[in-house]
Amino acid sequence: MAVVGFQDTAEGGQQRIVVRDVVGGLALKEDEASAQASRQLPPDGGVGKRCLAGWNRFVPEEDELDFPKNAEIKEAERVNEDWFWGVYAGQKGVFPANHVREL
Repeated sequence: MAVVGFQDTAEGGQQRIVVRDVVGGLALKEDEASAQASRQLPPDGGVGKRCLAGWNRFVPEEDELDFPKNAEIKEAERVNEDWFWGVYAGQKGVFPANHVREL
């Protein structure tokens, strides 16, 4: 579940914002969900690291993650020295470590 709210803009209108992200995270697997039933789930955006994108990344590969500059990639896990795995805008995939900064 994601909680969406509204925020006033400088132009006098409103824009949608995500107040609370997906509880438990998108990387949470079904078998882990039953194991975590006795534990409290994280309140916002799942588990793992967060990364901030320093550059745009749009690639045609299916298993690689696309994101714009300044995107916050959640549930990030380091695959190796050069690559991370993470979730952005409901999509999962790998992305190069040199495109992001860990938060």
